[in-house]
Amino acid sequence: MTKTNKLTIFIAMMFTANVSLASQSLHVAELQVKTNQVINPETKQTETTFKVDDYEVVLTKDDYQRAKNWNLSATDWAKYKYAIEFTPRGKWTPDLDPPIVLGNLAKTEAERIKYAKIMNELELDRRSREIAFQLSAISVLPKETPNQPEQQSRLKSVLPADKSILKSIFIDTETCDSSCNEFLLKESAGTSSRTKLNIIFTTESTSKQASILSSAGLNKEKISDKGITVTTNNEIAEKYKANNTYPYVIIQDDSGISRRDSGAKG
Repeated sequence: MTKTNKLTIFIAMMFTANVSLASQSLHVAELQVKTNQVINPETKQTETTFKVDDYEVVLTKDDYQRAKNWNLSATDWAKYKYAIEFTPRGKWTPDLDPPIVLGNLAKTEAERIKYAKIMNELELDRRSREIAFQLSAISVLPKETPNQPEQQSRLKSVLPADKSILKSIFIDTETCDSSCNEFLLKESAGTSSRTKLNIIFTTESTSKQASILSSAGLNKEKISDKGITVTTNNEIAEKYKANNTYPYVIIQDDSGISRRDSGAKG
């Protein structure tokens, strides 16, 4: 058999295989959840049973607690548990956060928005708590020997590996005007590569925050590229504001804490 004939047969086999695969419908789990109320014969209590795609999924006490802490319903958790156990998603990304798993598997835009909101709220809460801890942890560093190795290691423990300075800009979302925007622009632009930058707003108004950030030349891409954390934490903002006004900056490094208000020079 000539090389030309072999090549012709090979191409024909590949074409046949592709036609065969195309004719087969891809099975994708529907993730339809059905619930049923039953009476437990031992406890006489009403319990909810779950079936995902007609497969019974049992939720333990631990499952209910995990669902609660992820801000998900029991139905959501049954769907998530089934997806991780029985669908390819469990192999592809077994450690993905539950709301993201459910969002990726959602069939409608309404579902995707639902899980996106949950994940965003969890992420904002995480950032807010991490910033609060960073500020608190650095504020209690010993002042007697600022160059002491122990102090340096404690400072680095609450900062990313490539950062040695924490800079937090506090903005009053409701009263930020052109001078406030200019302050944010100068302070963010003057941030070195060794500095972890946080921008902390007093109130959660997505549109107002976006407008303020945009006026300072900070779009989503730049915020992501520079590793800037943007969050809302009025309690921390008021704590550090003391008797001064917004906006202001707190800078923390191995030598201690310094402050710069919007009226300050340099």
